[in-house]
Amino acid sequence: MSQIYAGSPRPSLTRQPSAATDVGDGSKPNDYLIWAILACLCPVWPINIVGLTFSVMSRNSLQQGNVDGARRLGQNAKILSIVSLVGGIVIIVITIVINWGGEYLDFVIWINVEF
Repeated sequence: MSQIYAGSPRPSLTRQPSAATDVGDGSKPNDYLIWAILACLCPVWPINIVGLTFSVMSRNSLQQGNVDGARRLGQNAKILSIVSLVGGIVIIVITIVINWGGEYLDFVIWINVEF
């Protein structure tokens, strides 16, 4: 597995950074693990589980020395975590409006009928 194959369709498999994605800043890529864990608390489970998986894969790639792959997987984890958080907040707000909004309307109708 440690051999470098010339003409590989996926350059990240060769564990050599590509010139197109190497920014040269020397900083390690972020795996967004905290965001992925927080996203798991939102009710968008298929998406946030995949985001958590990408985050762990990004951390593993960085530990193996594959900085390009870690950066790519970290970006995927970030996008999926953001989608999960926004989707979860939307679902929670809609649920609150439907549940409490219905009780409020019943209360207002009851007051109007009584008076």
